[in-house]
Amino acid sequence: MYHVTPGSIVHIASQVYYSLLVNTDFSKSAVVEIGQIYDTVYAVFEGKEPVMQEYVKELLQWWDNIIFPVSVTSTTVKGGSIARLEKRLKLMKENRADAA
Repeated sequence: MYHVTPGSIVHIASQVYYSLLVNTDFSKSAVVEIGQIYDTVYAVFEGKEPVMQEYVKELLQWWDNIIFPVSVTSTTVKGGSIARLEKRLKLMKENRADAA
């Protein structure tokens, strides 16, 4: 997976709803079927109005930037896991170049 999709966001929202539902005491009348939650949230992504389409485009772009960053930049927390991974990959490439 390289991009966040409406379906992936709705799936996560449904899973969060379910996990909150089973860990709390809701009355039977307050329980909403997971399928209804999925359909309701997904309807937001299917909005035909230009305002909704622009909102969905911005939302998906925001999630892509958070979940799948394009590159690791100098703004990355120094010593963070992504920075350490980038450093390790760089060293591996250098070692391969030296060995050749």
